[in-house]
Amino acid sequence: MIVLIIKIVFMKKENNLNKLLSSINLKIKIPEIIINDISLNSKNVKKNGLFIAISGHEDDGRKYILDAISKGASAILTEDNEENITYKYGVPIFHIKDLKKYIPFLGAKFYNFPNRRIKPIGVTGTNGKTSVTCFISQMLEGIGEKSAIMGSLGIGRIGNIKKDENTTTSSVEIQKNFHIFSKENIKFVSMEISSHGLVQNRVSFISFESVIFTNLSHDHFDYHINEKEYIRSKWLLFSKNKSKSQIINIDDNVGYSWIKTLSNPCIVSIEKDIPHSWKEKWMKVKKIKFYYETTNISFNSYWGEGKIVIPLVGKFNVYNVILSMSTLLMMGYDLKKVISSIKSIKRIPGRMEIFKKLGKPKIIVDYAHNPEALKQSLITASFLCKGELWCIFGCGGNRDKKKRKFMGKIAEKYSDKIIITTDNPRNESQKEIEKDILEMCTKKNKIKCISTRIKAIQFAFNKAKKEDVILIAGKGHENYQIIGKKKIYHSDRMISKQLTNTK
Repeated sequence: MIVLIIKIVFMKKENNLNKLLSSINLKIKIPEIIINDISLNSKNVKKNGLFIAISGHEDDGRKYILDAISKGASAILTEDNEENITYKYGVPIFHIKDLKKYIPFLGAKFYNFPNRRIKPIGVTGTNGKTSVTCFISQMLEGIGEKSAIMGSLGIGRIGNIKKDENTTTSSVEIQKNFHIFSKENIKFVSMEISSHGLVQNRVSFISFESVIFTNLSHDHFDYHINEKEYIRSKWLLFSKNKSKSQIINIDDNVGYSWIKTLSNPCIVSIEKDIPHSWKEKWMKVKKIKFYYETTNISFNSYWGEGKIVIPLVGKFNVYNVILSMSTLLMMGYDLKKVISSIKSIKRIPGRMEIFKKLGKPKIIVDYAHNPEALKQSLITASFLCKGELWCIFGCGGNRDKKKRKFMGKIAEKYSDKIIITTDNPRNESQKEIEKDILEMCTKKNKIKCISTRIKAIQFAFNKAKKEDVILIAGKGHENYQIIGKKKIYHSDRMISKQLTNTK
């Protein structure tokens, strides 16, 4: 009975606005208003909810204050240079200076600091975040721990994932999910941490069990000014947030440059030798043998040596698995248990997912949408290909234009036939996107442009021979295209299933 009472107290939310804001040194007096929920998105506002209206990278929440009020918001917080209170239709709007920096704390306080009951694991890097978060969660479940994920696949336990639009959701939503997980007795949550999420302080006020760096290459240069700024954004996870351990891929030069400044690091490598002077934890791959749909890995480590077989292909997946293993070892799990948990790893939807039908070309659907990811996917696909390698891809509109020509050049170098198609063109002309992709290409005779994505896939499947492999890159698990301002249903996976008659 006492345990139950303590648990109820821990789960209780702080629903008095006056008490919620009491830790912030405000000049304005906050009345006692009962709030049942907090939201940064007016679409999600509930009756007697608190709407936080702030400016964002692409939109401004202050435009939606009336919308929030119409949905029953009992109070509004908004950012302003001067503190004061105004009213709209009897609903108080509290104008607060530097509001953005308080939001992560307010979310944590409203949900009674759920991070005290949840052990988050944060994964950042250009590529591999989704795979590493999923593998860690699958392995923890294999050991007997309840674990959830938060990232581009969605939120929840593997097998019961709820979709979410952002890789790293808002700071308030993160605390809300922690609160829900704690009520479900989930102990761990593996989180994808994007550079956007770090710069926008979405993971501020979170202490991590472990943080992981996968790699860094060209991406998101529409948001970040240059590579230095992009690197600095990733470093925030290791410099601003508390973490018990840090797992770093030292084959990446950025990761290697960080290791001496970390409090409790584990370095991971396939290519580099572990430095003789290194006194901390480490894992080194000794031998890799690739088969058609599996990979054999021999490794040595601070904890001992071993051999594993993973149901995955590609060198990048070797990195993803050994980073995941190192994380569990740093969390105190026994090497034998960690090796045994490898059998819990399953393939991830839209990540080098293979679709095949007897007498027809193989299709591989992958999420690769930046130069390095496309290169690695094509290298892996070529290993599975006895005939010609086809590459179907595009580049997002109104996004990083600098990467387009590099992706075109990589596709030309590593594939035999290329079809350039749409990939969320948004409000940009597809012809302009194609022009940018083709800028560095010299073998135009092997390239075809088909702007309708489903037609591009069907064309390749009908023209390719049975020994060929078709890599469809860019969308992966996603089931939509953004054309203009509309989100239209499209799934590379479903089309591939239909063409190959697979479930």
